[in-house]
Parts: sequence; structure tokens; C-alpha cells
Amino acid sequence: TFTSGAAVTTAFVVYVNASGKVVHADASAIGTSNTIAGVVRTGVGATDLSVIVDNHGIVTLDAESGVTIVTGDVIYLSEVVGEVTNVAPVTASSVVAVLGYALTGTTSGTFSAYWAPRSPVTNP
Repeated sequence: TFTSGAAVTTAFVVYVNASGKVVHADASAIGTSNTIAGVVRTGVGATDLSVIVDNHGIVTLDAESGVTIVTGDVIYLSEVVGEVTNVAPVTASSVVAVLGYALTGTTSGTFSAYWAPRSPVTNP
């Protein structure tokens, strides 16, 4: 259980910020993705509330709008706040963070995945 640093959404990826609270992660910079805590099980609508974060095993993730996830895809943290994609970010200074593998498919919605994050790597 963590404390929210802002409103957080169910099935979104979160990281631990400098205040020790969880907020939505994104791959646009190492500062918003280097301390990934996991995936929000049940969202909360405000700051300083208890948040259950799943960080191992099978989790429910939310795919970025317009992205089609297929069973077996490698899942990456998206540059869209809190969401995931099946394409590694390529923007300069963005972060490539492998989060796991899709167990089910979806188009722009939630899906099941095996949570197996690796250390993020920054694009040059």
C-alpha cells in the first residue's frame, strides 16, 4: 500500500516521487519512470489517500489510445501518462522501460499482463 501524490487511475502505472508518494509514470523522462512502483489496483481521486499497487504476477494494465495489444507482446511504459504500449519509445531523452508481457489482447483498453519490469534505459 502506498500514499497517492495526486489522483491515480485504476490500471495505470505509477512511480514513487521525491515525496515518497505514487503518481502516474510516463516514459518522457527518467524522472517520471525510474522508480516504478507498479500498477494501481483501485484508483483514488485525491492526494494523500491509500492506494493498493500491484507489483508482481498478473496485473491489469491500460493500453494507450489507438494501440492494439496482442497476446505475447512485450509491454513498455508509454509517453502518455500512466499508460502502456507495445512499441518502445524513440523520442530523444525518453525512457525505454519494459514492464512485462501481454497475456490477453485489447485495442485502447485494459488487458492482463505478466508484470516483469526491467530497469529503464534512456534514449540518446
